[in-house]
Amino acid sequence: MSKPTLLHLGEPIKWNHDLYVKLDETFDIVKNECLTRDSFIQALKERKYGDFYAMYRPFWNSGIEMGNWDRELIDLLPSSVKIFASAGAGYDWADTEYFAQRGILYCNSAPACTESVADAAIWLMLNTFRDFSWSVRAARSLDPDQFWDAHRNIPAVTHNPRGHKLGIIGLGKIGYRIAEKAHIAFGMKILYHDIVQKSPELEWSVGADFYDNLTDMLAISDCVIVATPFGGSKVLDESIISKMKHGSRLCNIARGKLIDEDALISALESGQITAAGLDVHYNEPHVNPKLAGMNNVVVMCHTAGASIESHIGFERLGMENLLGFFETGKALTPSSEDLSLVKVTAAPLPAPSLAPPAMSDLTAQVLDALSSGDSVLSSDAFPSVPSTTVKSALDRLASRDMVSYQTLDREEAVLTEEGKTIAEEGSHEAKVFEAVQKAMEGLKIGDLQGIVGKESAKVGAGKAFKEGWIKKEKDLLVANTDSITDVTREQLQTIQKTHTFPDAKTIADLRKRKLVVLQKVISFSISKGPKYAKEFVKEETDLTAEMLASGSWKNLKLKPYNFKALGAHAPTGALHPLNKVRHEFRQIFFEMGFTEMPTNRFVETGFWNFDALYVPQQHPARDLHDTFYISDPAVAGKPRPEPEAARLASKSSKSGVKEELLDYEAYWNNVRDVHESGKYGSIGYRYPWNPKEALRLVLRTHTTAVSTVMLHKLAANPRPARYFSIDRVFRNESVDATHLAEFHQVEGVIADFNLTLGGLIGFMETFFAKMGVHGLRFKPAYNPYTEPSMEIFGWHEGLGKWVEIGNSGMFRPEMLESMGMPKDMRVYGWGLSLERPTMIKYGVRNIRDLLGHKVDLNFIESNPAVRLEKE
Repeated sequence: MSKPTLLHLGEPIKWNHDLYVKLDETFDIVKNECLTRDSFIQALKERKYGDFYAMYRPFWNSGIEMGNWDRELIDLLPSSVKIFASAGAGYDWADTEYFAQRGILYCNSAPACTESVADAAIWLMLNTFRDFSWSVRAARSLDPDQFWDAHRNIPAVTHNPRGHKLGIIGLGKIGYRIAEKAHIAFGMKILYHDIVQKSPELEWSVGADFYDNLTDMLAISDCVIVATPFGGSKVLDESIISKMKHGSRLCNIARGKLIDEDALISALESGQITAAGLDVHYNEPHVNPKLAGMNNVVVMCHTAGASIESHIGFERLGMENLLGFFETGKALTPSSEDLSLVKVTAAPLPAPSLAPPAMSDLTAQVLDALSSGDSVLSSDAFPSVPSTTVKSALDRLASRDMVSYQTLDREEAVLTEEGKTIAEEGSHEAKVFEAVQKAMEGLKIGDLQGIVGKESAKVGAGKAFKEGWIKKEKDLLVANTDSITDVTREQLQTIQKTHTFPDAKTIADLRKRKLVVLQKVISFSISKGPKYAKEFVKEETDLTAEMLASGSWKNLKLKPYNFKALGAHAPTGALHPLNKVRHEFRQIFFEMGFTEMPTNRFVETGFWNFDALYVPQQHPARDLHDTFYISDPAVAGKPRPEPEAARLASKSSKSGVKEELLDYEAYWNNVRDVHESGKYGSIGYRYPWNPKEALRLVLRTHTTAVSTVMLHKLAANPRPARYFSIDRVFRNESVDATHLAEFHQVEGVIADFNLTLGGLIGFMETFFAKMGVHGLRFKPAYNPYTEPSMEIFGWHEGLGKWVEIGNSGMFRPEMLESMGMPKDMRVYGWGLSLERPTMIKYGVRNIRDLLGHKVDLNFIESNPAVRLEKE
């Protein structure tokens, strides 16, 4: 059978010569020598290349002289063309939809440059945040004034990308790799817009959130990267760009025609977009002069994918597409707009063998083959039937005890395509010997390849020398014997006929030369079962009214009931993993004599959340970036007795109400004095304390605010006490795989007289031992309301390192004595998150899989109750 013709467009290949040899063996390669569009059109009209089967363009900058592949060119292609394998990541230069209508599969090589393009995208993104270009321009100017200007002013206008939101338009292979690098290396929050939402597993791997509406994503993205193919129209026009977050950044590594450059310029001039990075341009090779002249824009020459590794991959992937399509009818990276229009038909193949028998026919054949006696039957009697089909038929018969069988497996030697060729035509070394022998006066070394081919010359000459079949005389090869035995060919022919192994050394040598592979072959040894019958009678599973009315049921075989079959699993309720671990913590606290504090106050005043805890009003924790402030109502009244307590006190004969009111007023004044001028041995913060700031309403940032309220109540009757709480707190943080805007805090306090730091360390070791954590380490730390303060570290076996598991300290005298606590009363305080131990126990990597709307209900239902290791 003759080989199909392949039309090679543009330059010769440069790197993957080994694969090109296989391509040459598979196809009759014709080189395109008419590189201009006009000459190429004329060549197609004249049928210069005949009825070629495939086209190959190995480089993105090769063959472009012919211009775009539009209808004019495609209509001139012969009907024999089935595939066009091209280099490059895009396909805007080819009418892929019309290719599909013509039944031609178009393949690009986008995966080959994924790494290079993603690296370039990250570099452009970094530059939009850090403005490295400014520093480069200043340094290259050799002007000291420009140097110091950049040195002084760049820090005031640039940002780190960490924690910012990166919006990606198109989460294909390149978009996903960009997301991976940005999320893992720079801690960026990933948002993406695409035609179809990706799988939950893929989203989870990069912490990505899907936005069906593009403008919704643009409105909150700090930087946007365009990574989608060009579909014939702009993605970012003036109306869309106007929806981008003010002060955001834009990078394009896809196609220039996706962005309205005039609208981009206007957005850059107005400050809507602060910086841009453009690898591609609307009218390449011409770059927009306004964009090129802007200092806050980086422009490149469409070289994001331009690396040696990419070009090697382009060249290789194109050939792999051709070979895969020819051998299996499927290409690796098809890019047709409508693949359903493409009839994926490979080159003519030998007529297939007869189709395997249907299941019912096969069971009948097995039973018939066993009818002659009880002798064992091998499934090798059905060579055309896949082993999986045979097993299904045997299982069907075995379920009725009609047959029994054993599974047998063995290894067989099978020839590769090259091995088959050698078995038919002779080995490379034999071909070399024959060529040399025919040249009576010797064969020039340089002529050998032209006679036997590149592969045979390369492999066969060395082996022919090694066997002593040929020798070298000056620049000639001459025969060293009159005749030879082509042992390699004979070995392969034997294997081809018998599938048996020669000796171990021979098979190892043939496998090393990739002439033979070992395949596992499964067969079955079959014998009659206790209920063997020559015919397989179908068992009815339903007794119908028609059967009863007609009486046909009397002649039917009914399938017996299986009373041992398990019933359907009854669904039950399930606790959320956080609730399970929370329950375990509560039990530990109760075992150690703690009382649970009421925590039903999500909204607190700044007084209880900050001021009473000796946190100054200018502390960064009180900034809008860290705390959620309530807008309506924005403030509350001064601290006062709870209404129910005041009502009960007013009924008593004692003056409890007055004392209570005075107590709150005195507490308010004491806190103010501690902040402004110091008290109880402290010099204070020495700033004018603002009562209005203390009355602002916030979503509590920690449950220590609850502890403060409880300790203040305890001050009315000082006594030893142990309190704990486990509840939700709120922080104005960027949401990512390890951070949420709301989470749970586990907190404990112990009040007693004359407590010491050593006692706190000892108690922490006992407390965490009940959680299964031993060998703690403590590190000095700073908290505004505790002194001394310590971070608590435990050894994490899985990570193989020390990790912080909590924070602790002794409440400051300024905090306690302001409440009215006696001087010898001391209070331990410590806390940790509920989510971290839960994530460790359940192997959860993304906190959003544990809390929030993305929690998988199957995860909750499939996890049993957790138990912390206690002593």
